[in-house]
Amino acid sequence: GDAMDALIARLTRVVEFNCQEVIDENHSVTVECIGGAENLLFEISCDQSDVGLVIGRNGRNIEAIRTLVRSACRGANVRTSVEVTHSRR
Repeated sequence: GDAMDALIARLTRVVEFNCQEVIDENHSVTVECIGGAENLLFEISCDQSDVGLVIGRNGRNIEAIRTLVRSACRGANVRTSVEVTHSRR
């Protein structure tokens, strides 16, 4: 519904913002939400050289982003996952 669409749009922006904070300012990052009512996959696409920065040391950054997404969706009865891929240029 509308509330879920708004939540997805907001989370997509939040994930993108958090990724943008750790990568090279000249590089771009895009976040796409794939899935439906029960499963949401937030796919982060960035330059190959930035993948490690998005993931962070020992996976700290990506785990923080996953926790944020999970807690934002807590009441929505939806499974979430966040994955990082590199854009092929």
